Amino acid sequence: AGLVGPTATLDIKIGKKTWEDDASPAKVAKESKKFDEVYSASSAMDGFRVAGMKAGALVLQSENLKPRGSLKTDEFAAWLLPAFFASPPGFGPLPPDPSAAPVPPESVEIDVRTARAMLEQLQAISVAAEAGFGGTLRAASLLFTREMRLGGRCEVRLIDLAHFAPSSERDANFCDGLANLVRVWEAWCRSQEPWCMCCGQRK
Repeated sequence: AGLVGPTATLDIKIGKKTWEDDASPAKVAKESKKFDEVYSASSAMDGFRVAGMKAGALVLQSENLKPRGSLKTDEFAAWLLPAFFASPPGFGPLPPDPSAAPVPPESVEIDVRTARAMLEQLQAISVAAEAGFGGTLRAASLLFTREMRLGGRCEVRLIDLAHFAPSSERDANFCDGLANLVRVWEAWCRSQEPWCMCCGQRK
């Protein structure tokens, strides 16, 4: 995408149900068991979950997400979005304690302008999904990338489209999960009023 300098990347899986509608009973049982044991207390209950993120020293991947049961919905506002939209050096690594949050640096700029620009793209994707795309998507993700500086370039892409099945019905699994992510993102952006969009500092 032509991004330069330090960049941040965030991968969010959309949909509570990630297996195909025609999956075998064995696969449904396996995936349902994994959901109940790993993700049932996380934001996956709202239809979206972090599959991975890298922003400065903060790296989220299966090795540290699964022991935590992924991230809870309130952690998106508490530290995930602030960490993703922080300027370098960004937040610190994720502690091994499942209840602990990464430690932010004492002084950090938050790129609220880019957060709102990405929110507008999310909202557009949500409207398009509600209008219908002739099928269902399973295990698709939204990939967010940004230059870790105020006003840097950014991209939002819908990826992992291999599990598509034609259907004339509304894809409630995908649409509802995306709508819930949009609501969380909107609420966080509204909470950022104390931050100046021009300089990224608290007013």
